[in-house]
Amino acid sequence: MLGLLGFAIDHVWLWIIVPLSFAGRLPAPAHQHAQGHLTIFRHRIANAVYDVILSLASGHTTAVWELQHSLGHHLDYLDARRDVAGSERFLRRGPTLVRRLVFMVAADALTIPDGYRIAARYPAKRRRLQRRLTVQLAIQLALYALMLAIDPVVALAAFILPNVVLRWLVGWVAFQQHDGAPSTNTYDGSLNHFGFLSRLLLNVGHHTAHHEKPTLHWSLLPTRTAAIIDRIPPALLVGTPDAGWGSVLPSGRRDPERVA
Repeated sequence: MLGLLGFAIDHVWLWIIVPLSFAGRLPAPAHQHAQGHLTIFRHRIANAVYDVILSLASGHTTAVWELQHSLGHHLDYLDARRDVAGSERFLRRGPTLVRRLVFMVAADALTIPDGYRIAARYPAKRRRLQRRLTVQLAIQLALYALMLAIDPVVALAAFILPNVVLRWLVGWVAFQQHDGAPSTNTYDGSLNHFGFLSRLLLNVGHHTAHHEKPTLHWSLLPTRTAAIIDRIPPALLVGTPDAGWGSVLPSGRRDPERVA
């Protein structure tokens, strides 16, 4: 007990830095989600550097988002059993909280195997997609190893453990975006949750609009929701639709007609 107390006192600065760091990185998965659909920079090297930063800030690699999310979930989300991010993948019955917790942990644990498996669906691009995932994972793990070698306490407290929590939060939020939706078509396949969390996560609550136009810039999702709201069943609208945040990119990179 005294040893733990002494450790806490010796590392008192961590009690300040770690919460602030974690709070500042809460939107990181949303930024990586956007990067996985439409790269932010026009130059390959700039995007590669940004991908490394995102992997340390959010816990996932961008390649996982590109494979497991963009090429997996977005193609299969109307089938909750086939979808790698489907709410019925692990438990089809039971208390919602239990199903959500199981999904949060299990879906995250399988993101990398899912990524390799989804890449195999595209024979012409399989090697390139799998190589990209492998390289990004290797860089991420090498950086973690370097941080552990320099200071294991800081590495675990400020990066590795918070990143596990951030990854689980992705699953926690993802579960509510589709669980219980009729999923017969694009417009009844997602729940739309509006409010502060949606704005914090780059308008992710405008989920029907996002699935209709996956590469539409996040700042334009509220406008798209307003345009299609009559097609969305009222039961799938949670809260009051909001205008969200404005754009930080030039208009040419957020063309409302650019779709996947």
